[in-house]
Amino acid sequence: MPPQTRAETRTLEQARLDDEAAGLVWVMRHGERADVADPSWDAATAERPHDPPLTELGVRQALATGQDIRARSARVDVVYTSPFLRCVQTAAAVAAELGGVPLRVEPGLSELAHAEWFDAPPIDAGMATPALQLAASAIAPGVRIDASYRPLFDTAERSAACGHGTARFEPVAFPETSGESTARFEATSRALRQASPFSVIATHGYGVWVICEEAIGRELWEDTPYCCLTRMRQQVRRPAVVSGPPCTHPRSPSVSPSVSAGVRRAVGMRRARRDGAPQDAAGGEAGGSAGEVSGRVCISCMCPYFQSMRVACSINLCKSHDAVVCLLQSS
Repeated sequence: MPPQTRAETRTLEQARLDDEAAGLVWVMRHGERADVADPSWDAATAERPHDPPLTELGVRQALATGQDIRARSARVDVVYTSPFLRCVQTAAAVAAELGGVPLRVEPGLSELAHAEWFDAPPIDAGMATPALQLAASAIAPGVRIDASYRPLFDTAERSAACGHGTARFEPVAFPETSGESTARFEATSRALRQASPFSVIATHGYGVWVICEEAIGRELWEDTPYCCLTRMRQQVRRPAVVSGPPCTHPRSPSVSPSVSAGVRRAVGMRRARRDGAPQDAAGGEAGGSAGEVSGRVCISCMCPYFQSMRVACSINLCKSHDAVVCLLQSS
């Protein structure tokens, strides 16, 4: 590809600055989980078999991810996390690398509460703030959970254990269908991006998929390995169109000039195909490679084809990935 002119370079750089000024949200999956990768971890004897911790490698993955976010983002105000232990540990490690920004536990980011995976509602009193604070402190002693935060979604058992009194919330269903989980993830993501435009969201593999598909309006087939990162740049205005060589990134035939009903149908078909088998299922396709610390992030291009886009996501760009993937939502 021919080099850009100096004027084009200045315009692209200004567009990037405009993006960051409006908002920059990172969406990530948790690190390597013990029940999949650690032969010494026995669910039969574990105190909470439905809520496994990270492995040692998983902690290192989370720390590496936090370091990369710190290097690529001038501002992060808060880290939101699912109440599952592996996500809280991941979020604590990331928050520590970001200077000890607070954690906020949001059950709206929880694992799909599928009846085949859980015998009882998984979001229980064991996920109350005091217990999760102990878990976070074990990973990063200086990190604190924001106990004043009132989540968007919750369960009555967990809310009571947190001492939230009469705080209102949307209940997390159990058992939960993939459609209910999809609606929960989408609503949570929209609310958190609006409330905290400079933040990190730590969730599960299925959550990464849904949040990204909702943001870009098209189906995704990319893998979601441990500690994969998605960068969501929120723009307040449309950047200037830049003339230059045509974009060489592949374009999916499912992308239309707007977020159309056809694209939504394609997303629905994709979700129907994976119904009952999201990637983060225990015993399923857990992702991640043993011995590999994920977390390196590639920077997506700002080529002319994408200049009219509103939300830009660089999805699942880890140390093991070589190619840059541009996934954007049409305005």
